[in-house]
Amino acid sequence: MNKFLEVLAGLIGLLVSAKKKQEEKEAQSEANHVSDNPSDWFADHFRVPAGVTRESNGETSEADADGSLRGRR
Repeated sequence: MNKFLEVLAGLIGLLVSAKKKQEEKEAQSEANHVSDNPSDWFADHFRVPAGVTRESNGETSEADADGSLRGRR
């Protein structure tokens, strides 16, 4: 019975290690994405609708279906 528990503990240790490596890999991938294109990551992360931008004067604009812009405050 002790050998079975030792093997089980070893397998659990391997699974925990693999899970930790996978999480580190995902975190590094996200860090690379943020580093490469911060605005794209921000839009993906916060689910910003396509076409919404921040103008230099601080006013938010959104593209209409026809491509024209309408200002929003």
